[in-house]
Amino acid sequence: MNKILTWKGRINRLQYLLVSGIIYIVTFLIILILVKKYSVDQTSIYQLPVFIVLLLLNFYLVICNTIKRLNDIGLNTLFTLIVFVPYANMIFWIYLLVKKGEALDKV
Repeated sequence: MNKILTWKGRINRLQYLLVSGIIYIVTFLIILILVKKYSVDQTSIYQLPVFIVLLLLNFYLVICNTIKRLNDIGLNTLFTLIVFVPYANMIFWIYLLVKKGEALDKV
């Protein structure tokens, strides 16, 4: 769990896929539970403080995961900002899944 919460280090393509999938699936399930529990429609769920905390946690985890993948590829971590650009983020996510990481220098 500690490795998921930090942006230091590197992760390969499979780890990136697994962690991203877990983040998105858990977030989706929690939103479904909140909607059902509070009997609210999709527009009023944004007023719930729980949703705001969940959204911020989701952003943090996605950013940490993306930075670690960028470290593995060898790209600047500022490319993480693409995560916030609609449609470009989906293409970027696929790129991160496909791009092979750089080899570690053995000293």
